[in-house]
Amino acid sequence: MTCDESNSEITEKLLHDMHSLFVDLCIPHDLEHFQLTLISPDKKIICLTHETTLLDELIRLGHRKLMCLALPLFYQNKELFWWKDIRTIDAKFANDFDNLTSNILNLENGFFLVRNIDDFYFLYSFATNTAKSISMTQIINKVNIFLNIGDTVYCKLRSKYQQYVNAFQAPIIESFFPFQGGTPKKLHSKIHTPNEKKCNTNIIEIDFLTKS
Repeated sequence: MTCDESNSEITEKLLHDMHSLFVDLCIPHDLEHFQLTLISPDKKIICLTHETTLLDELIRLGHRKLMCLALPLFYQNKELFWWKDIRTIDAKFANDFDNLTSNILNLENGFFLVRNIDDFYFLYSFATNTAKSISMTQIINKVNIFLNIGDTVYCKLRSKYQQYVNAFQAPIIESFFPFQGGTPKKLHSKIHTPNEKKCNTNIIEIDFLTKS
């Protein structure tokens, strides 16, 4: 997802596609939130979600750079981590995050599942609704179902992600790799070659790390 007005038309189309996939794949499992974040080898971050409020509000509240700097401490070391874990990175972030997720969006039991494929990190973020919450144990028991949902969404939207990472070849997921826990295992697609940045003045780059 991008905050650039020049890309608003692209964003609206992506959000429409994302919402359709969310209804088909997530609602049957009592999930009320899904966000797919792709982090390229040069640390550019592209986020897609069916619900604009979560990302827009966190960015509006000034937490974009903090999230970009702190999240690697989690996704580089854990294949599964909980929203409550990232609350520890900053007190103001914790207060704003709690207010947004609990009081405005009515979400709880949020968690991230992580893939590491072809030097890209995939962060699949899910959450339940406070009115029909499922327990952490139930989430663990269904973890491979949730990983498969994330993989399916990415595969259907890969060509759209490629628009934002033209400097690299967006990975192609050909097989399902079940949850193992611990540090995300480095996976490679069959067409994997070392990603080398190409010179292309027409690339659309979304670099949250360098924006003010």
